[in-house]
Amino acid sequence: MFWVATAVCAAASISRRKGPEKVRRQQPDLPRTQPASKCPPAICTQPKHRLLLHRPHGLLGACTLLPAIGSSVPAYSSLEKSHCQLRRLHSAFKAQKQQIGDETLPGSLSAHTKSARNIEQFSLALRLQNRRLRCRHILCSSKPEAAAMRDQDDVDKPEPGEDQPQMSASEQLRVQTELAREEEYKRTAAPPGKTRQLLIVMRHGERIDEVDKSWSAIAKRPFDPFLSDHGQDQAKKVAAKLKKYDIKKVYISPFFRCLQTASFAAEGLGIQPQDWTVTCAVGEFMNPKLMVKKGGKCPPGDINTWFFEGDGLKDHVHKKLPSTTASKMQVGRPNFGQYPENLLISRRRFSKAFQAIAEEANGDNVLIVTHGDGVNASVTRIWPWALSHPVLHTGFTVAARDKEQDGMWGPWKMISKKGESGVWWRAELQPAYHVFKGAQGVVQGAAGGVGSLFNKLKR
Repeated sequence: MFWVATAVCAAASISRRKGPEKVRRQQPDLPRTQPASKCPPAICTQPKHRLLLHRPHGLLGACTLLPAIGSSVPAYSSLEKSHCQLRRLHSAFKAQKQQIGDETLPGSLSAHTKSARNIEQFSLALRLQNRRLRCRHILCSSKPEAAAMRDQDDVDKPEPGEDQPQMSASEQLRVQTELAREEEYKRTAAPPGKTRQLLIVMRHGERIDEVDKSWSAIAKRPFDPFLSDHGQDQAKKVAAKLKKYDIKKVYISPFFRCLQTASFAAEGLGIQPQDWTVTCAVGEFMNPKLMVKKGGKCPPGDINTWFFEGDGLKDHVHKKLPSTTASKMQVGRPNFGQYPENLLISRRRFSKAFQAIAEEANGDNVLIVTHGDGVNASVTRIWPWALSHPVLHTGFTVAARDKEQDGMWGPWKMISKKGESGVWWRAELQPAYHVFKGAQGVVQGAAGGVGSLFNKLKR
């Protein structure tokens, strides 16, 4: 407190020596385009409430406020100039808009769109600065004055009769569309001088046993349901969302619902069947209690025997899809691995499969049609601490990696946002995960040290 009081007294004495005229000359000389009567009046007028304003920085001028007893500089002198500058920007915006009309610049936003966005940002910053100054005044004012100030909301509102920029509904929609397109391009486009590969992991559409609850009890293959009518519509509509990713290859789980979803989506994307690959590496979570709905049951024995019914993967695909399509498709891993498997083994299997598929694609963008647990694994392989739930039907994630100039691929990073494509996740466990990994490293290091010491003593 002693040092704070010393600094305040020093600032006050400096302001007395300089005088109000010298302090005012620190402010930029901004020409006025409106009469001074329209600028907001100084609110803080009592000597004990005068404030020393330092030189502003940038367009708005962030003011550093210090109590200066005896200083005669109005608290809102910088704010008045900011209001006048805002009015000049408004008039310049209208003149620029009339001059260029709706002409757009190649590869960028239109000029008047950028001007509108800059003015909106400046206006927001100005109102935030108004609120900061107002809050400072409330803190240093007496109670009756503070109560009167709280009732005044005109400080944060535009003045009546002030010329404000107006955009029609169609212009606002176009601005929002262009901004969204520019943001999406920045997320998916490769940096200059690099090559980017996208890995899209998508869940299948709605299953018939999720609509008809009695289907599993009477079905011959309750572990392999087909799509419902709504699920087929979902698979057809999702192609419109995937077109912007320029997908070249499709990898599919051998389950019937995934084969149907992939066929509808790939046809909408214009991807030929020779670029489709069926692989058991991205199959369902191999837990017999979760593979069927209530009323159904998985057969005993080896899953590769009763799932393919004695046939191979190629014959299984021919049974599920038209022969003209199935004959052109590629076959990847021909059989399932460990059965049953726990969640940890399933996540490791998916992670290895995703990496192997990306390497096999040789830089092309890939769509993987799999199951809900596979989509969860696409999140946890990048963020091990994340909890992914829920995953909607035909929900997908988009991960990207960049190829450096030396030919080496960089790490994967998630470029899709939470919830934008039907997948949500939570990251509250990130601190606990780092603590666990740190403790695990300490334990492993201690175990290694004890082991080496034991070997030395044994020798």
